[in-house]
Amino acid sequence: MRYVLCHPGEKRPIGTGWQRHSLTWEAARKRLATRPELNVGILLGPESGVWDVDCDGPAAEVVYQELFGNVKTPCWQARLGKHYLHKWDDRLAGLGAIQKGLGVECRLGTDGKGAQSICPPSICDGVKREWIIRPDECDPAPAPESVIEALCALREETAVDSSRDPMFATLHSELHDIDIKRLREYFERAGNPVIDETTKPNAQTYLALARCPRKVPDNIAGGRAAIVFPDGNHNYRCHHTECDKDRWPEIEEMYNPLDPVISFCCGKDFWPLVG
Repeated sequence: MRYVLCHPGEKRPIGTGWQRHSLTWEAARKRLATRPELNVGILLGPESGVWDVDCDGPAAEVVYQELFGNVKTPCWQARLGKHYLHKWDDRLAGLGAIQKGLGVECRLGTDGKGAQSICPPSICDGVKREWIIRPDECDPAPAPESVIEALCALREETAVDSSRDPMFATLHSELHDIDIKRLREYFERAGNPVIDETTKPNAQTYLALARCPRKVPDNIAGGRAAIVFPDGNHNYRCHHTECDKDRWPEIEEMYNPLDPVISFCCGKDFWPLVG
């Protein structure tokens, strides 16, 4: 990997043409030894051999786990979320420096302008970056083939099909928003509120929960969220090993039904109502 030095407390690289004047880690370490107040960033793209997935919040973390699985790769904790380094793939050449079309920020550094990500031990916004898995513990993992194909498809992204019936599009949008609202209220009542929300380009919305419903301690493979689909239906995923098979029925077993059956009885008459 290649590194660039940045201004103290900032993400801004020092000097112009920094993309063409990157350093080895040994050279960067020597500079930091004499000026420890400087920040350091990892250069992204083919020259450095890596690219970065920036998970800006718990919901983005769930999307990452959906896309990449529980892969072991160098990663660190930043102010808002985790960063994951992945092995460069030449098929990504020609894409923009930063792609957000998959629901997470893919920092590629391939459009001539370059990109870099502030990494440990840098301090920015008052927060020190800390390694979760260091680069000397494992090599950057290749991204799944499905992720590479999805990123390459962004190069030829087409407009939404105008032949779609606008009446159904509006209906689905309304059902989608209604389900988000009722799920937020449901988890609030259960004492496990939604703490983050993100919507992917395919209109799936991820509602990240404050904690795992099974109370499994958080770890690098964690991530739990209700998923609301474009048509208003929903499901649930958690990437703890203990919870990998949990779906919506298991959530209702733990937190009671989303739509409880309320029964009214008067004399010999009985009416079951769903509300």
